[in-house]
Amino acid sequence: MRIVIELKKDAIPSIVINNLYRQTELQSAFNVNNVALVDMERHEKLKSNKDEDIYIIEPESKKKEKGSLRPIMLNLKDIISHFVYHRNQVIVRRTQFDLREAEKRAHILEGLIIALDNLDAVIKIIRESESPEVAQNQLMASFKLSEIQSKAILDMRLRTLTGLEMDKIIAEYEEIKARIENYRDILARPERRKQIIKDELAEVKEKYGDKRKTEIIYAGADFKMEDVIADDDVVITISHMGYIKRTQLAEYRLQSRGGRGAKAAEARDEDFLEHMFAATNHNYLLFFTKLGKCFWMRAFEVPEGAKASKGRAIQNLLNLAPEDKIMAYINVNNLSDEEYINNNCIILCTKKGIIKKTSLEAYSRPRQNGINAVTIREGDELLEAMK
Repeated sequence: MRIVIELKKDAIPSIVINNLYRQTELQSAFNVNNVALVDMERHEKLKSNKDEDIYIIEPESKKKEKGSLRPIMLNLKDIISHFVYHRNQVIVRRTQFDLREAEKRAHILEGLIIALDNLDAVIKIIRESESPEVAQNQLMASFKLSEIQSKAILDMRLRTLTGLEMDKIIAEYEEIKARIENYRDILARPERRKQIIKDELAEVKEKYGDKRKTEIIYAGADFKMEDVIADDDVVITISHMGYIKRTQLAEYRLQSRGGRGAKAAEARDEDFLEHMFAATNHNYLLFFTKLGKCFWMRAFEVPEGAKASKGRAIQNLLNLAPEDKIMAYINVNNLSDEEYINNNCIILCTKKGIIKKTSLEAYSRPRQNGINAVTIREGDELLEAMK
């Protein structure tokens, strides 16, 4: 089945696909916990890499003690070894059951053949006997039959006495003998059981196997947020009182000469727009506080708002201390480009004239609680940060 998704003209197919992967069950990842309850004695034998250990026929009467079964973590090789061992035991027990049933049937057929070879004597014993019990005992004594065989003879129908039916009994007996030999050969030869395991797996594959409909890739569902967000151009505005917002650049339309302008932001009476700069959704924003700490935020993490909206208090977005305040910001394109972060620096200066120059690489590992960008002494505070 194929699903066709129609997109708008301005939609980016890769972003739509990533959103489907992230927000639906179209693609999922899960961990496998290979903990199994296994017999430790058997497990140690399988770990010894001796092939014959896998094909040991354990007695059916052998009972496992509770203490011998333990949950352990299995690797892929252990799982395969235990599976092969299990399939071998299934084949052994199945063959043992089939052998017992075939031997029972062969035993009955042997009695019927003896009766057919001595048909006149058998009929005479049955006719002269006062009851079925007497006839059964007479047959057992006369032809050295078992109780099962003699009972089968008494239950035999008259049509069995015809030549065609006699031939069927003999043919069935020969076929049963061949099956018994085959079962005994399977139980005696591990090579036969190996081949049966292979043949049965091949049969399952042929019957139920089809072309894989899913694709297994390394960390296929480990998406980053930027994989589902288009890297559009935006405008970041920060007010004097610390209100921040992100607006699509397309909202700021081009005006001709003599234009009267448009309202760009809403602010309180005592507040005003202090910073305004262009960025893209995938940019990194570094915020430096007066206590010398540095915080990170991706541009797409800044709350989006219309150009006339007030925005949201930055204290609600970062883990700022109550007495701390954002003093500077730096817009960085990429923190994963080693050449870029090693060839750029950030200069910090404080109110009391302390200046510090640090490679941008030192700020390339974002932390939720920020880092100490510069040590602020008592009575001092950060004034500015520049790249």
